[in-house]
Amino acid sequence: MIINPCPKVAIMSIHLPGAVSIFFDVSNGGDSSGLRHILAADAVAHDEGRSHEGCQAVQAWLQEARRKYQYHVAPMAVQSQDERVTVATKVSGNFPGSPLQLEYVFRMAGDLIQSVEIR
Repeated sequence: MIINPCPKVAIMSIHLPGAVSIFFDVSNGGDSSGLRHILAADAVAHDEGRSHEGCQAVQAWLQEARRKYQYHVAPMAVQSQDERVTVATKVSGNFPGSPLQLEYVFRMAGDLIQSVEIR
């Protein structure tokens, strides 16, 4: 008789809105040109006490963060209410305290990301 030493583990799947899913793909090293299709023209990102305003500034901020921290963000849970989407994540990378649990709070304008705050 063969006994499986690794029992099946249930993996929870979460559903992220399309733009939010693409944002995390880009955050994890995906093609950043996709941001122009998911960000409002006047989108704002708030992180580490700074604001980055406009699609190009948000794209530059994400690229710089990837370069600086070589991080990976894993969405763990999502909560949506009206235009607000809050995603609990586990972020690991080249920074003190890694891994960290952070919240990404998105404000949506229809199908586009109006703002994102990382806290």
